[in-house]
Amino acid sequence: MKLRYKIIGICMVFSLIAGITIFFSIDTIISLKDNFSRVTDETMPVIKSLEDLRFAALRIVSSTHEFGLIIAETKTADKAEKNQERKEENHIKSAKELYENALKRYEYLTNMNSPGKRDHVKNVHEAGQHFLQLSEQFIEMKEHGSAGLEILEIMKQFENAKIFFLNTINMHLDQEGKELQERRAKVASMYGNAIKTIFIVSGTTFFMALISSLIMSVFITRPIEKLKLAAAMIGQGALDTKVDIRSNDEIGELARSFNKMTCDLKKSRDELSSTTERLKQSNKELHEFLFIASHDLQEPLRKVMVFGDRLKDTDSEILSEKGRDYIERMQNTTRRMQVLINDLLSFARVSINTKPFIPVDLSMVAKNVTTDIKALIKQTGGSVEVKELAALDANPVQMHQLFFNIIDNALKFRKKNEPPVVTVQGAYIPKNGADQSSSSNECGLYQITIEDNGIGFDEKYAERIFRVFQRLHARNEYSGTGIGLSVCKKIVERHGGSISAKSAPGDGTKLIVTLPVKQSNGG
Repeated sequence: MKLRYKIIGICMVFSLIAGITIFFSIDTIISLKDNFSRVTDETMPVIKSLEDLRFAALRIVSSTHEFGLIIAETKTADKAEKNQERKEENHIKSAKELYENALKRYEYLTNMNSPGKRDHVKNVHEAGQHFLQLSEQFIEMKEHGSAGLEILEIMKQFENAKIFFLNTINMHLDQEGKELQERRAKVASMYGNAIKTIFIVSGTTFFMALISSLIMSVFITRPIEKLKLAAAMIGQGALDTKVDIRSNDEIGELARSFNKMTCDLKKSRDELSSTTERLKQSNKELHEFLFIASHDLQEPLRKVMVFGDRLKDTDSEILSEKGRDYIERMQNTTRRMQVLINDLLSFARVSINTKPFIPVDLSMVAKNVTTDIKALIKQTGGSVEVKELAALDANPVQMHQLFFNIIDNALKFRKKNEPPVVTVQGAYIPKNGADQSSSSNECGLYQITIEDNGIGFDEKYAERIFRVFQRLHARNEYSGTGIGLSVCKKIVERHGGSISAKSAPGDGTKLIVTLPVKQSNGG
C-alpha cells in the first residue's frame, strides 16, 4: 500500500472521528440548552400564576375588611362614605377578576405541561372557592346588619379559609420551586456529563492520533534513518552497502532506487579504477616518449647540425654554391625540427607535471621573463611594462612558461617600423560583491591581461589561435610552430582557469587570463 494512501486513510479516520465527536457534542449542547429553556418556560409561568393567585387573595382580604368597615359606618355616614363604599366594592370585584384569570392560567398551564398535577389545581380551586364564598357571606351579613356574634363567627371562618388558601398556594409554590431546582440540577448534571464525555472522546481521539503518529513515525523515520546511515557509509567508500527495506510504498521504492544507485556507483568506481590504471600506463608511456624525444630523437638532429657545420668549415672551398645552399637548407630544416620537438615536449610536459600548487608571486615571474627575453626586447626596440600583480596558488614553472609564450608572441607579431609595447596588469574579480581591492582570501578569481600594439588579427580566429599547429601567417613571415598558445591554454586549464583573446587587424591584441586565487588540491 502506498505511503500516501496510508497517511490519507489515517487522516480520514481521525477526521471522521473528530467530525462525529464535534457533531454529537454540538447536538448534545443544543439539546441540553433547549431542555434547560423548556424547563424554565414550563415552570416559571406556573409559579407566576400561583403568585398572582396569592396576590389576588390578599387584595380580596384587604378589600373585604375595608368594605366591612365602611358598611358599619354608612348608617350615619354622608355621601362621601357612600362613594368610598362603591370604590371598595369595585376593588373587590377587580380582585376577584384577577383571581379568576390567575386560576384559569394556572389550570391551563398545569393541564398542558403537567397533567399529573391536576389534583393540585383541584386543591387550589376548592380552597379558593371556600375562601371566596366566606368573603361574599361576610359582606352580605354586613349589608343586612347581622348580629355581632354571627359576623365574628364568619370572620373567624374567613380568616381560617384565607390562611388555608394561602398555605395551599405557598405549598404548591414551594413544590414548583423545588421541582424547578431539581430539574435544573438534573439538566446541569447532564450538561456536566456531556462535557466529560466530550473530553473523554476528544482525549481518546488525541491519544489514538498520537499512537498512530508514533506508528507512522516508525514506518517513516526508521527507514529514513537506515537510508541516512547507508548514505554515510557510502560516503566513506563502502559501496557494497545495501538497505534492507521491503515495504511496497514510496520509501520501499526509494530504498530500491538507493540500492540500484550503489550498484551503479560501484560499477562506475570499478570502471574509473580501470581507466585510472590505463591513464597511469599512458602517462608512463608518455614519460618514456619524452625521454626518447629529448634524447634519442634529438641526437640525430644534433649530428646533422654538427656534420653540416664540419662540411662548411672543411669543404666550403670545394663545395659549389648549390651545395652550400643545400647544407644551409638542411640545417634550417633541422633547427625547425628541433624547435618543433622542444615545443611538443613543452606541450606534453604540461599534462604530466604533477607537482603541487604553491603560492607564486606573478610580478616576480613576469619580471624574470622580461629578463630572459631582454635580448629580444632590445633587438625589436620595444618595451614591456609589468604592473603590480598578485600572488596565487600555481605551478611556478608553468607560470613562467605562460608569461614567456604570451610576451614572446606579443614581441614577435609586431608592426613594421613601430616598436612593440607590451603591458601586463591584473585585477581581482570580486566574489559576493567584494571590492576589487580586497585581499585574495575574499576573492575567487584573478584576471591577468597582456596587451600589445601589434598587428592584431580578425576575432573570428580567436578560438583557432589556441589550437595545436594552427598559424594565421606563413612561416616565411613569422617564425614559430603554432604550439605556443596551445601550451598556454593547457597550462591555464590545468589551473582551473580560462584564456581568451580580443583583437582587430592593425589594433593590437589583448589576451585575458583568468585564474583561481586559491587551489583546493594539488596539481
